[in-house]
Amino acid sequence: MLLNKKGFPEEGELVLCKVTKVSYNSVFANLEEYGKHGMIHISEVSPGRIRNLNDYVKLGKMVVCKILRVNQEKGHIDLSLRRVNEIKKGIKITKLSLSKKQRKLFKMLQKNLKLMLESSMKRFQKFLLMNLDLFILHLKQ
Repeated sequence: MLLNKKGFPEEGELVLCKVTKVSYNSVFANLEEYGKHGMIHISEVSPGRIRNLNDYVKLGKMVVCKILRVNQEKGHIDLSLRRVNEIKKGIKITKLSLSKKQRKLFKMLQKNLKLMLESSMKRFQKFLLMNLDLFILHLKQ
Protein backbone atom coordinates (compact mmCIF):
# COMPACT_ATOMS: atom_id res chain seq x y z
CA MET A 1 0.00 0.00 0.00
CA LEU A 2 1.26 3.45 -0.84
CA LEU A 3 -0.14 6.43 0.97
CA ASN A 4 -2.77 5.04 3.30
CA LYS A 5 -5.32 7.74 2.55
CA LYS A 6 -8.36 7.65 4.78
CA GLY A 7 -11.99 7.35 3.72
CA PHE A 8 -13.20 7.02 0.17
CA PRO A 9 -11.76 8.58 -2.98
CA GLU A 10 -13.46 11.50 -4.72
CA GLU A 11 -15.32 11.01 -7.99
CA GLY A 12 -13.06 11.97 -10.90
CA GLU A 13 -9.87 11.27 -8.94
CA LEU A 14 -7.13 9.16 -10.50
CA VAL A 15 -5.91 6.26 -8.37
CA LEU A 16 -3.30 3.52 -8.68
CA CYS A 17 -4.90 0.07 -8.63
CA LYS A 18 -3.67 -3.51 -8.61
CA VAL A 19 -5.78 -5.98 -10.60
CA THR A 20 -6.94 -8.75 -8.23
CA LYS A 21 -9.50 -10.64 -10.32
CA VAL A 22 -10.55 -10.79 -13.97
CA SER A 23 -14.01 -12.20 -14.70
CA TYR A 24 -15.86 -12.45 -18.02
CA ASN A 25 -17.50 -9.00 -17.78
CA SER A 26 -15.56 -7.08 -15.14
CA VAL A 27 -12.21 -6.53 -13.49
CA PHE A 28 -11.72 -6.18 -9.75
CA ALA A 29 -8.89 -4.10 -8.41
CA ASN A 30 -7.44 -2.97 -5.09
CA LEU A 31 -7.04 0.80 -4.74
CA GLU A 32 -3.47 0.91 -3.44
CA GLU A 33 -3.73 4.40 -1.94
CA TYR A 34 -6.94 3.74 -0.01
CA GLY A 35 -6.84 0.02 0.79
CA LYS A 36 -10.28 -0.44 -0.75
CA HIS A 37 -11.59 -2.55 -3.62
CA GLY A 38 -13.22 -1.35 -6.80
CA MET A 39 -14.72 -2.75 -10.00
CA ILE A 40 -14.07 -1.92 -13.65
CA HIS A 41 -16.99 -2.93 -15.88
CA ILE A 42 -16.06 -4.31 -19.30
CA SER A 43 -17.45 -1.17 -20.95
CA GLU A 44 -14.94 0.94 -18.99
CA VAL A 45 -11.85 -1.09 -19.90
CA SER A 46 -11.42 0.09 -23.49
CA PRO A 47 -13.52 1.71 -26.21
CA GLY A 48 -14.89 -0.64 -28.81
CA ARG A 49 -15.67 -4.32 -28.69
CA ILE A 50 -13.82 -6.47 -26.19
CA ARG A 51 -13.84 -10.20 -26.78
CA ASN A 52 -11.55 -11.21 -23.93
CA LEU A 53 -10.67 -9.02 -20.94
CA ASN A 54 -7.41 -10.91 -20.47
CA ASP A 55 -6.16 -9.25 -23.66
CA TYR A 56 -6.41 -5.85 -21.90
CA VAL A 57 -5.60 -6.48 -18.23
CA LYS A 58 -3.47 -9.01 -16.42
CA LEU A 59 -3.86 -10.31 -12.88
CA GLY A 60 -1.46 -8.50 -10.54
CA LYS A 61 -0.81 -5.62 -12.96
CA MET A 62 -0.73 -2.05 -11.64
CA VAL A 63 -3.06 0.30 -13.54
CA VAL A 64 -4.16 3.92 -13.19
CA CYS A 65 -7.96 4.25 -13.02
CA LYS A 66 -10.45 7.08 -12.78
CA ILE A 67 -13.11 6.99 -10.05
CA LEU A 68 -16.55 7.08 -11.68
CA ARG A 69 -18.90 6.52 -8.75
CA VAL A 70 -18.57 5.93 -5.02
CA ASN A 71 -21.34 4.41 -2.89
CA GLN A 72 -20.06 4.71 0.66
CA GLU A 73 -23.07 2.94 2.18
CA LYS A 74 -22.49 -0.23 0.14
CA GLY A 75 -18.72 0.27 -0.15
CA HIS A 76 -18.86 0.11 -3.95
CA ILE A 77 -16.34 1.97 -6.07
CA ASP A 78 -16.76 2.02 -9.87
CA LEU A 79 -13.57 2.56 -11.85
CA SER A 80 -12.64 3.29 -15.46
CA LEU A 81 -9.50 2.47 -17.42
CA ARG A 82 -10.61 3.91 -20.75
CA ARG A 83 -11.21 7.43 -19.38
CA VAL A 84 -7.56 7.83 -18.37
CA ASN A 85 -5.35 9.20 -21.15
CA GLU A 86 -1.60 8.61 -21.33
CA ILE A 87 -0.71 12.13 -20.18
CA LYS A 88 -2.84 11.94 -17.02
CA LYS A 89 -1.54 8.43 -16.36
CA GLY A 90 2.06 9.67 -16.65
CA ILE A 91 1.39 12.61 -14.33
CA LYS A 92 -0.18 10.32 -11.69
CA ILE A 93 2.72 7.85 -11.82
CA THR A 94 5.25 10.71 -11.59
CA LYS A 95 3.43 12.21 -8.59
CA LEU A 96 3.40 8.84 -6.83
CA SER A 97 7.08 8.31 -7.59
CA LEU A 98 8.02 11.76 -6.25
CA SER A 99 5.85 11.22 -3.18
CA LYS A 100 7.60 7.91 -2.50
CA LYS A 101 11.04 9.54 -2.84
CA GLN A 102 9.92 12.40 -0.59
CA ARG A 103 8.82 9.96 2.14
CA LYS A 104 12.16 8.09 1.93
CA LEU A 105 14.08 11.37 2.19
CA PHE A 106 11.95 12.51 5.12
CA LYS A 107 12.55 9.22 6.97
CA MET A 108 16.29 9.48 6.34
CA LEU A 109 16.36 13.09 7.61
CA GLN A 110 14.27 12.12 10.62
CA LYS A 111 16.70 9.33 11.47
CA ASN A 112 19.75 11.57 11.05
CA LEU A 113 18.21 14.39 13.10
CA LYS A 114 17.34 11.92 15.85
CA LEU A 115 20.95 10.70 15.92
CA MET A 116 22.21 14.31 15.99
CA LEU A 117 19.83 15.17 18.82
CA GLU A 118 20.85 12.13 20.85
CA SER A 119 24.52 12.96 20.31
CA SER A 120 23.96 16.59 21.37
CA MET A 121 22.08 15.50 24.49
CA LYS A 122 24.89 13.16 25.49
CA ARG A 123 27.49 15.92 24.99
CA PHE A 124 25.35 18.36 27.01
CA GLN A 125 24.94 15.83 29.84
CA LYS A 126 28.70 15.21 29.84
CA PHE A 127 29.31 18.97 29.94
CA LEU A 128 26.92 19.38 32.88
CA LEU A 129 28.56 16.55 34.82
CA MET A 130 32.01 17.99 34.21
CA ASN A 131 30.94 21.49 35.27
CA LEU A 132 28.48 20.56 38.01
CA ASP A 133 30.69 21.90 40.79
CA LEU A 134 31.00 25.27 39.06
CA PHE A 135 27.25 25.37 38.51
CA ILE A 136 26.51 24.63 42.19
CA LEU A 137 28.95 27.35 43.32
CA HIS A 138 27.29 29.82 40.99
CA LEU A 139 23.85 28.98 42.42
CA LYS A 140 25.03 29.47 46.01
CA GLN A 141 26.28 33.01 45.29
